[in-house]
Amino acid sequence: MNWLESIDMELEGGKDTLHVLILECKKLRNSILRIRNQIRLLSNTESYSNKVMLLRSIPGIVLLTAMTILTELDIINRFRCKLPQKL
Repeated sequence: MNWLESIDMELEGGKDTLHVLILECKKLRNSILRIRNQIRLLSNTESYSNKVMLLRSIPGIVLLTAMTILTELDIINRFRCKLPQKL
């Protein structure tokens, strides 16, 4: 981000636009960091820690993916289907 701030724009409009875009990037970066921290804290709670550990044992599943699965599906048992009875 520092290299962007060091760019010397010739036109005043360019300087203003670049400054606004840099500020927006910094805000988004801070929001992402804050949200990741909240997800990490939530994943350590009693409700999620065991489930996260099980999901993360699958290759390619990282913390964010595990928490996305768990929070989006909410109550996974609602997806159980009834097996047809034998004729």
